[in-house]
Amino acid sequence: MDIHLLARSSSGNPYTVSFKLEGGVLTIGCECRAAEFGLACKHRLALAAGDPRMLYDPAQKEELEMAASWAESSALVALLDKVEDAERTVQAAKRVVKGVKRQMGRAMTTGLEIRESGGQ
Repeated sequence: MDIHLLARSSSGNPYTVSFKLEGGVLTIGCECRAAEFGLACKHRLALAAGDPRMLYDPAQKEELEMAASWAESSALVALLDKVEDAERTVQAAKRVVKGVKRQMGRAMTTGLEIRESGGQ
């Protein structure tokens, strides 16, 4: 079974996002450049999540709900969880780096002790 949805794009011209369910396997395609390069484009992700704001044609809401239900029953959910976990890890690491850089800046301003083996 196939569902073809029109997704909004920044250019104003819609992209076709295709959901194909065959033999218990779901594939989701998009005509955008990101998808052509094998990336998880915003069009596929938003429509798979059931976000009606990404629909170019609001009359496709019923088809969107069906496609989103397929995605919700697929391994995509676990992959999205992994992405969210990784993003949280990255954000935590960025906070640590920012704190260390602040500490380093203060130390350079207030003075750094020279170790005995240091040059003078």
